[in-house]
Amino acid sequence: MQKFRNWNSEQEMKQKYDVLAVGAHPDDIEVAMGGTVARLQQQDHPVLIVDLTDGEPARHAEPGVRARQAAEAARILQVDRITLNLQDRYLVDDIATRLKLAALIRRYRPAWVFTAIGCQIHPDHQAVTGIVESAVFYARLPKWETLPGG
Repeated sequence: MQKFRNWNSEQEMKQKYDVLAVGAHPDDIEVAMGGTVARLQQQDHPVLIVDLTDGEPARHAEPGVRARQAAEAARILQVDRITLNLQDRYLVDDIATRLKLAALIRRYRPAWVFTAIGCQIHPDHQAVTGIVESAVFYARLPKWETLPGG
């Protein structure tokens, strides 16, 4: 498994999530679909938020503020959250990134995967759309038992 930071310990995380909500940065999911995440969680659909980067360096905050805010948001929404620790502002839709996310999709077997729409101005937000679409495709390949890099 690729290195990533858990906001909750590995022992606390579920083995399966109905929903993976993938954002480029901490707070992307909360801003875009926080209400939907809360509703899904209330309806007993376990949600895992996946942040591709840790959002640092943040423009308007001290280092670590976004991490604390993300942890607090996960607590309020009662969801689990992980970060793949890719580099903020340099997020690219490449095979290595796709496969890291595909490995998570295979591991947690969500029924639904949500992400941003690629028509945003931020390059990281544009990249996340292609990364997620490709990762979902790779995760479904039946003759690829062990994904490279995962």
